[in-house]
Amino acid sequence: MKRFHLIALPLAAILAGPASAAVFIASETLSSNNEVGDPPTAGLSRVLTVTTPVQSLADLTVVLDLGSAPGDIAWSGDLFVQLTSPQGTSIVLINRPGLSPTDPVSGYGDAGFSVSISEAAPHDIHQYQTFGYTLNASQQLTGFWQPDGRIDATSSTRSNGINPVFGENPNGQWTLFVSDLGSGNTARLNSWSITGSDVAAVPEPEETALAAGLVLGAAAIWLQQRKRKASLSRC
Repeated sequence: MKRFHLIALPLAAILAGPASAAVFIASETLSSNNEVGDPPTAGLSRVLTVTTPVQSLADLTVVLDLGSAPGDIAWSGDLFVQLTSPQGTSIVLINRPGLSPTDPVSGYGDAGFSVSISEAAPHDIHQYQTFGYTLNASQQLTGFWQPDGRIDATSSTRSNGINPVFGENPNGQWTLFVSDLGSGNTARLNSWSITGSDVAAVPEPEETALAAGLVLGAAAIWLQQRKRKASLSRC
């Protein structure tokens, strides 16, 4: 019985979910002075101040509504978005999605983003058109995505994600910087928010199901072997 308990405990841990967490949310909605102009404009910077009991960040989700300016249409493949923590650590959330070694100029032509960005998401936002994706009525990408994480927008791999800020104290000013790196289309930042916690995010359901399946499979193999040994001992 002792071996069975050793197998069952990881499954219980997987299904139990995270421990009680301290959580903070900071958000901003903009109705003016929120356009992200074409070059040579320097871009748009916004600041949110966080005051929270959380002292060591273990999870962070950024929600962005970045769409078209009135009378214009945003171009997703032109947009760059970076978040900087109070400790000075910068995270590349979006860097001209769709650019690649074979397309170093245009990128994806959808009209911006209405998305949640988290390290716990299943897919990289830079390559979203290679996965199943949905656009809203304003032709913005929707859904739950990993950060772009690329310094070089044409790179096929991420340099990092949100995880460089994990372990930092989140109290203080968080700065969002948005830039339009192409010409001919104007975007605007409608709103943004950050949600943080001192407990790591629960894996996506498919990841949890896989882990649970592996544990159950191991348990089944062990029980089968035990029954076989018992049967042989009777012979």
